[in-house]
Amino acid sequence: MPRFLDENGEPTHDEKAAAVDPESGEPVTTPARNLWVTETALTTALNTSYFVESVATFSIVMGFASCWRGSGSSS
Repeated sequence: MPRFLDENGEPTHDEKAAAVDPESGEPVTTPARNLWVTETALTTALNTSYFVESVATFSIVMGFASCWRGSGSSS
């Protein structure tokens, strides 16, 4: 997905052909690309947190199972 917009509002990969924002002097970026990058980052963070929560739950359950098994085997 092209990063910049040219003078006609068309996407372009060339930073030199991109339109310049009069306030900041920086090339104008593609709003759809910015939204896509943000969505990808947030989706990755959400999936990672779900995975970590699942691993933590598994660890807690295995800890309780180990304690239960250890306390029942002493004679």
